[in-house]
Amino acid sequence: MKPCPALCSLVLGAALAGSTGCSFVLVHGPPAGHDQLAAFSCTRSNAFPIVDAIAAGTGLFVGGTLLAGGTGNAWTAPYAVVGAGFALEGLLFGSSAVSGFVKTGRCRAALRELGAREAGAGRDPAPRAALPGP
Repeated sequence: MKPCPALCSLVLGAALAGSTGCSFVLVHGPPAGHDQLAAFSCTRSNAFPIVDAIAAGTGLFVGGTLLAGGTGNAWTAPYAVVGAGFALEGLLFGSSAVSGFVKTGRCRAALRELGAREAGAGRDPAPRAALPGP
């Protein structure tokens, strides 16, 4: 029996839908009022936004390919629906990646400002490894 590519695509799409947006959930920018705090933690690593960007590119590529490959007959119509789902997933992952890159950039800038404030006050800057956060 020949496996159904449409069913496999639907299963893969459902799996991606359950994991949309690592950066929305797992990436934290600097807290409000960080310029007044003596110490804080936030996400410095771009790992989650990179994963989101890869997933966005994959979803947009697969979705675009499935959407462009159909001619509108009964055999290819399910592929257009699946392609639209992948394209939507790609957009969601892309927005999560952008959000994550913005948050991590703000975090690194805030930590540089904190180090400059500590150095200007005559204190040794806090070692970055001692601050909690990914």
